[in-house]
Amino acid sequence: MPILINNKYWRYIRYSDDQEELYDHRSDPYEWRNLAKEPNKKVIKKQLLKEMTEIVGTEF
Repeated sequence: MPILINNKYWRYIRYSDDQEELYDHRSDPYEWRNLAKEPNKKVIKKQLLKEMTEIVGTEF
């Protein structure tokens, strides 16, 4: 089951098999380009994952 978090700029989706999706709504409002595997997005993924963990109460 996927779990997701989004804010004004980002949508991050994490699946139970550890696959990920990350979209920047400023440059890609229709979510055509998955940025999850781009090395320069590690910091934002880590931040969103931390927020997700705080909300749900479990680590992923």
